[in-house]
Amino acid sequence: MFVHVPAAWLAMFGYTLIAIASIGSLIWRHPLADVAAKTAAPIGATFCFLALVTGSLWGKPMWGTYWVWDARLTSMLVLFLLYLGLIALWQSIEEPGRAGRAAAILAIVGFINVPIIKFSVEWWNTLHQPASIFRMGGPTIDPSLLTPLFVMAAGFTLLFVLLHLIAMRAEILRRRVQALRQSACRARRFRLRPNTAAHARSRSPRGIHLGGLCRDLHRRRGAHRVHRAGRPEAAAAARRSRATGHQAALRQAG
Repeated sequence: MFVHVPAAWLAMFGYTLIAIASIGSLIWRHPLADVAAKTAAPIGATFCFLALVTGSLWGKPMWGTYWVWDARLTSMLVLFLLYLGLIALWQSIEEPGRAGRAAAILAIVGFINVPIIKFSVEWWNTLHQPASIFRMGGPTIDPSLLTPLFVMAAGFTLLFVLLHLIAMRAEILRRRVQALRQSACRARRFRLRPNTAAHARSRSPRGIHLGGLCRDLHRRRGAHRVHRAGRPEAAAAARRSRATGHQAALRQAG
């Protein structure tokens, strides 16, 4: 009882915390709300599993069986499955924003199960006893059992808070590292972008046109050199032809 009852309390408290943080994440878009909800899910699932296991071990000598499908046990099992669903959503969706929104919607919808767990012993006929601690007429448990129960509940609550703060700190550091890696990748792409732009400009239509003009100018210069190189030969041939014509005119005159 000193483990089962505090574990069940903290399982419901953990899901309530997730639902409140999910509302803050959906409405105010606060990053710490998403971090609080994400990190509370594994801790709450652990306490819920502990409550189910210790309840089964306690139920064997009390009820003669480890498990019965009564309202309290079934609703606690549904709570454990909701925890697993939240963890699976955060792990399966890579984009943190989409994962946080999907998990927040599931957490808010699934919160209806928490009051069902609380009032199941009053709404249905179950093997669990009715509320004996938090009730209008005061607790019905003997103080010799109530005091150590509260001590264990306080210890479990401090453990939950400590684990939650450690998990939140680790998640914040993980997101910072991920953000630094993304910024480093963007900076690397930005440094490579001028070379890419120059390469694109060199292959642009304008660059191709200028290259063609340069090639045409080079060809014209080459042709001009050839033309100038061929000028002496043409002049010599003209002189030879003029000299031959002059000699032939002298012969005719003589």
